[in-house]
Amino acid sequence: MTRDIQAEITEVSNKIGVKRDAFVGYMFKALSKPYLRYFRNNRQAWGISKADLLSYDKHTLGYKIGSFLEQNNFEIEAKMEEHDVFHVLSNTPTDVLNEVRLQYYMFGNGKRSIFLYIVLATGIILYTSQLLLFWTSYQSGKASQPFHQLDFKQHLNDTYQQLIFHYQIKQNK
Repeated sequence: MTRDIQAEITEVSNKIGVKRDAFVGYMFKALSKPYLRYFRNNRQAWGISKADLLSYDKHTLGYKIGSFLEQNNFEIEAKMEEHDVFHVLSNTPTDVLNEVRLQYYMFGNGKRSIFLYIVLATGIILYTSQLLLFWTSYQSGKASQPFHQLDFKQHLNDTYQQLIFHYQIKQNK
């Protein structure tokens, strides 16, 4: 009897988790458009395609970003290119939980924005069981030299390992 109850609790918990992730993913997408319009309107898009990035030498940041986009079946989103760089440098996957985790990492690295604060609060409220994971990511971001403010377009030809070494980037595991 106990196994049946435990299995049922696990099933319900998994269903709640899926719905929570879908809700959070929807909210991120819904907030990103106004965020781009009102808080990123002064930024310049890189004006570069995934194919352009994949034409860089295989050891460069440019190629690593292109490869990340290709592996995840993504296209570059204008004015949000740095977000993909953060995923690549911190070695953070792209599912909803890890999107929250990435923001904790970047907060540790010194990044500040309204969107980031919203995501941090979302993590605390909706992912309380993951607070240790978020704390670990925060600590990894804090242990790295600040890189969040770099103009990454200027670093596309730099080798990936050179950037990891220079900024002592502690990657998520």
